Amino acid sequence: MSVPTHWLEYGEPTDNNRVEATHRVTYQTGPNESKDDDVTRGTVSFETVDTIEGHKHQHDNGSLLLSSVDPSTREQIMNDFEADSI
Repeated sequence: MSVPTHWLEYGEPTDNNRVEATHRVTYQTGPNESKDDDVTRGTVSFETVDTIEGHKHQHDNGSLLLSSVDPSTREQIMNDFEADSI
């Protein structure tokens, strides 16, 4: 059974009052096994960055463990995430 873990990482500002963001889903498929991550690049607003910064589930590298965030905050963050079109 594969257990997904969701992360959100943000980066540099863009020219439209947003910042680069990456939604990453990691999978643990067994005790010492995993499969490739699903990665979606996009942007989030500065307001969402304010929500992420200092959150108790934010890691030292700036990534936010979305899987541990309360459902309403997670929904607010992901509703603001705009995936890049390819």
